[in-house]
Amino acid sequence: MSAGGPPRQPPAPKVVPNHAVAQETVRRIRLDHDGLLDLIEAIAAVSGAADAATALANAVSAKFPGCNVRCGIGQASLQRLYDAKLGWIAKNSPAYQSVSATWNQDHDAPALPEMPEHAKADGEGDDRPVESIRCDIDRDGGLQRSVLWISGPGLLDSDRRMLRHIVPTLRLLFWRNPARLSGSLRGSTAGLSKMFIFWCCLLALSILVAAVWPVPYRVHCQSVVRPISSRVIAAPFAAKLDSLQVEPGDRVEAGDVLLQLDGAPLRIELEGMEAKIAQLSKERDVAIVAGRVAEGQHAELRIREFDRRRALIMRQLDQLVVTSPVSGIVLRGGLERAIGMPLETGQALIEVAPLDQVKVEVELPDHEIGLVAVGAQLKLNWQAISEQLPVKELAGIYPSAEIRSDQNIFVGHLSVSNPDGELMPGMRGEAIVYGPMRPWLWSHLRSVWERGRWKLGI
Repeated sequence: MSAGGPPRQPPAPKVVPNHAVAQETVRRIRLDHDGLLDLIEAIAAVSGAADAATALANAVSAKFPGCNVRCGIGQASLQRLYDAKLGWIAKNSPAYQSVSATWNQDHDAPALPEMPEHAKADGEGDDRPVESIRCDIDRDGGLQRSVLWISGPGLLDSDRRMLRHIVPTLRLLFWRNPARLSGSLRGSTAGLSKMFIFWCCLLALSILVAAVWPVPYRVHCQSVVRPISSRVIAAPFAAKLDSLQVEPGDRVEAGDVLLQLDGAPLRIELEGMEAKIAQLSKERDVAIVAGRVAEGQHAELRIREFDRRRALIMRQLDQLVVTSPVSGIVLRGGLERAIGMPLETGQALIEVAPLDQVKVEVELPDHEIGLVAVGAQLKLNWQAISEQLPVKELAGIYPSAEIRSDQNIFVGHLSVSNPDGELMPGMRGEAIVYGPMRPWLWSHLRSVWERGRWKLGI
């Protein structure tokens, strides 16, 4: 204190604002996960952009009671503005004009500068205050926009970040339009229905054209390979089989030895015949000299009889070696076990046939014979042959039916060249015989129609 003057007051201490105390004085509800869910539920409960803006502003205002919350809707410029406390604001009002001026400005950045490093280290970064919060809720792929403004005391940077996390969800719910979505779905459904009807009509037309399109009537049947000029070699007389020279599958030429019969009994019989003829010749000569004419004539007749028998035996001796009458393949034989066994006259021994040209028999069902004529084209197919034969013509049809595989069939035939020997006798395959032109559907339903007509007595 200086002499002669009033006493000096000590300087007042500098007051440092305490943000924590200031925040406690403001009544607000911090945004947490439950609060964010409340905002989402509020928008999800309404439809339309105007109702969504109203619900969003009211829900945010409930979370920030001391703040001003506004939500605007527009495109390139602000068109409508809703205030949580005042409701919808007219376009000529100062509040509307001030907000419209900032419509295209980006206020989504933090209002305060970055916090110092020591503040971040102390965990205060999430609690620094901000003056306002702006969230742009623009429509994806469109020109429509919506902006949410929050201003007032007690706002923190963490609130802004929490709102930013749910902006995609808010955008999806904010701009949904059930009426438009329903119309879009109806339009899509109508488009799909039209497309479905178009393809159904096209399919029906295709089926109709295919059903009435004239095609050759097809008769599906079985085929079997037969040799054209097969020769069966039989036993010329009763004798024993002495030896066999060929086996099935061997190729032989005309005149080749196939087998040989045992001729020992014939030679013995031939010697006896010659001795008997010699004796009868002497008896005939003595009777003629003695004048016994009757005895001489009787002996002459006996000589002639034995001469014929001797000629027959000599002919049989010439047939002991059996040769092939034609060139071809030995089809049947297998007499190895019959060597030394007696054979009967006419017993079939070996079959030989040339296979350069074979005959194919086509088994035509009797109910289809009226649609097949001589000269009809047909296709032959055998699973054992990889290459499909070219189209052939039916050479003929036997006039009488046969029973094969418990079915009554007519047999058609044709000759097929077989230079490689791939077609073997007895080989079975499939054949398609083409008849007159008929609608395609009729070709498949004819048998059913004929059966039904017969049962109905039509």
